[in-house]
Amino acid sequence: FIEAFYGPDSFNIQGIRSGFLGPHTSTQPFRLPHEGAATVDVRMPRGYDPAIVLDQIRAHLDEQGFDDVGIDVAGMHEWSKTERDADIVVAVEDVITARDVSITFAPYTGAGVPWAAFKSRYDLPVVHGAGLGYQGTDGTQEFIAIEGTDTVAGLAEAELSFLEVISAFADS
Repeated sequence: FIEAFYGPDSFNIQGIRSGFLGPHTSTQPFRLPHEGAATVDVRMPRGYDPAIVLDQIRAHLDEQGFDDVGIDVAGMHEWSKTERDADIVVAVEDVITARDVSITFAPYTGAGVPWAAFKSRYDLPVVHGAGLGYQGTDGTQEFIAIEGTDTVAGLAEAELSFLEVISAFADS
């Protein structure tokens, strides 16, 4: 799992839309849809330039005779990495462990993400998914609890943990 998630490049088809898509679309038999669309997610190896990869995809489509296929880019982000000993990482660790909460650091996320621009463009360290009350990186696992319990931070405690991280970072 670790190798599959963090390692290889991938070209994932996330959705295909064509044919009957609701009112005013044809349902006649033996008629091909007049258009179709696919949503894809391209995960590139670290160090690849997303603009070059996009140009290569366009060139490949053109070479295969698909010059009529349009590409609409919703987001394109370079990879980035914040060093484990960066002050912001140490601040997060100090705040979380001071509350006797275990913490796990992942070396990378499994995709290029908008906040990577802070590191790749401006050389600012980035920490993602840190703080009390945070869980997961996709919609099916994300949550926030208004009232906390012994094992889950409530909204106020979670927000306070972010302020504590900023304060610890400022002190470093």
